[in-house]
Amino acid sequence: LLTVTSFPRLGCPGFTLPEYKPTPVEKGVSKSLFFPDEAINRHPRFSTLTRNIRHRRGEKVVINVPIF
Repeated sequence: LLTVTSFPRLGCPGFTLPEYKPTPVEKGVSKSLFFPDEAINRHPRFSTLTRNIRHRRGEKVVINVPIF
């Protein structure tokens, strides 16, 4: 039995079904380079939380994970 804490192909092209493309500069909630807004939970609370975090920081949240 394998336990995975995230999608195995998270951030790779075509990791959602149906396939959605991230919209980093267009209108949207997260404006993420890797994760499409359609993959975020559809409850209004999650989109508002994402928008508020980005607003308080004054910039997009950048999390770079080294690949070993």
